[in-house]
Amino acid sequence: MTLLSAQQLNLSRRDQPCLAQVDLTLEPGELVGLIGPNGAGKSSLLQCLAGLTQPDSGSIRVQQQPLHSIAPEQRGRLLGYLAQQGEIHWPISVERLVSLGRTSHLNSWQQPSADDLAIVEQALQQTDTLHLRHRRATELSGGERSRVLLARLLAGEPQLLLADEPTAALDPAHQLSLMQILRNFVQTGRSALVVLHDLNLASRFCHRVVMMDQARIVASGPADQVLTPERLAQVYGIRSAVIQHPQAGLSILPYEVIATAASSLEDY
Repeated sequence: MTLLSAQQLNLSRRDQPCLAQVDLTLEPGELVGLIGPNGAGKSSLLQCLAGLTQPDSGSIRVQQQPLHSIAPEQRGRLLGYLAQQGEIHWPISVERLVSLGRTSHLNSWQQPSADDLAIVEQALQQTDTLHLRHRRATELSGGERSRVLLARLLAGEPQLLLADEPTAALDPAHQLSLMQILRNFVQTGRSALVVLHDLNLASRFCHRVVMMDQARIVASGPADQVLTPERLAQVYGIRSAVIQHPQAGLSILPYEVIATAASSLEDY
């Protein structure tokens, strides 16, 4: 069963298109990288798929159900959303913050069970934040905050995870670790859609890459079919070498900015 299906999504803000006729599906077991230059529409798409922004037109279905018809508590169990540069506003402990990920699985005023606490513990271990469990969440560094917010998301055990630039504040070791966490996440039949600017992470870890430009999806498929030198020049305005590495897989090495990138969607 397709976990998520979006058809003909359109969204404009201040008369500027953010999404134009966007179609997207996510299948069980898929880790999909959503890539594209700044302003391409990636965050807008994630916000629509998470139910945080209503598209001007089009439809979104999760497990064959229209997204707008899913009750909030059920939506919380189905969808997990990690915002770009997520903020923490409460000076509570990291462990307490991560345990809030279990809220959608509990009745009103119900205390977490031993099983719930074990799931929270596992999420802390997965994200290398167990040693932070007693720290105030508002006192974390940017990278620590990103990992803790991911732990809260994992504690909710959603079927579909939507993450907007989760690797942006992380050092290389934690970037690799996070991407491996996401690979493990989808191995149980769940799905993840992740906005990435690091094309090498996308090519190495993602089963499929979806490229956006100027509010549209312009390519979708395996990394070696999407991340070609010609398309990178057209969409990103860069010249690059694309190399097959025996351990790292496909590697993208940008080496020059092209003065004028593609200016018309008619080129696609």
